[in-house]
Amino acid sequence: MDGKGGGAGAPALRRIVFGALLAAGLLAAACGSGSGVRDAPTPTPTTPSVNVVIGAFVFDTHGCAACHGNRAQGSVAPRLGKIDRKGLERIVRTGPGMMPTYSEETLPDDQLEQIYLFLQVVGEDR
Repeated sequence: MDGKGGGAGAPALRRIVFGALLAAGLLAAACGSGSGVRDAPTPTPTTPSVNVVIGAFVFDTHGCAACHGNRAQGSVAPRLGKIDRKGLERIVRTGPGMMPTYSEETLPDDQLEQIYLFLQVVGEDR
């Protein structure tokens, strides 16, 4: 060593550090607010498409898809087309025939609403 912080690998290390700092600076400049690139809107839990996806998930996880089909097309249980919100609530809460009942504790109203939105979308497919 020559006392100047050198050594055989010092120039290569300086180039690597300089390159990393330069890349970080360019990346920060490109991602900054002045780049002219607009950020995509972030979906929120109230975004309809997000609620439809959540509704499909809730429909499946509560066992609805096992009898009604994964797109509510009917299987062991009847097809669920476009159904009004109150009718869906009545069916879900009373469980006609062999269908189990789902209380508000088991299936909260917000999840029932998400299932309803899912059914509206898959009902349009038919």
